[in-house]
Amino acid sequence: MNIWLANGAYIATIVLAFFALIAAIFGILNLFVLKKKYRYDILVSLTDQVNSKEERQNRAIIHSFWKNNNLENESSEVGNKIFDLFKSIWKAQAAGTKTNKKDVEIKDAIEATVACLDKIGYFLMERDKAIQEETPIQIWSIAEDMWKKLRTFVEKRHEQKKEVWATYFEKLGHEAKNRMAKWRLENPHEPTTKIE
Repeated sequence: MNIWLANGAYIATIVLAFFALIAAIFGILNLFVLKKKYRYDILVSLTDQVNSKEERQNRAIIHSFWKNNNLENESSEVGNKIFDLFKSIWKAQAAGTKTNKKDVEIKDAIEATVACLDKIGYFLMERDKAIQEETPIQIWSIAEDMWKKLRTFVEKRHEQKKEVWATYFEKLGHEAKNRMAKWRLENPHEPTTKIE
């Protein structure tokens, strides 16, 4: 009788261990599925954000500003011109005087675009770098274009205002430049027009 009990306990332990192993395997598989869904949800959210009507309008305002002022990407003149525009608005707001509506629209568009790309930069450059490989080329293209246009302004603002501002956008911009250069080499027949 004791032999039957001992064998039964032994068999029960093996069966329990088997079920525990199966539960562990399902748990691990579930973690992989959840991680993949988490990354997918983040990418969908980032893509939706960068493609939102408001963000597209902000980028259109920035592109118009560049075109109307015949600005060259990444020149110090750009940074100075934008910083002077911001400074004049900041002074007018501090003094309680009226500001040019068009200038405020440009300032707001730049700030909103930088904030959007800074948030995207946080997720792609700091939070989960593995997502970078799955990020649509459109996001890298937009980040590269906006970084070319706003880099000297961001640097000027860091220098003049001594504030931590757009650090993740800066990291995103540098990474976007590298990724787009690689993409262009791998896809020489793809159009290289800007995606707005």
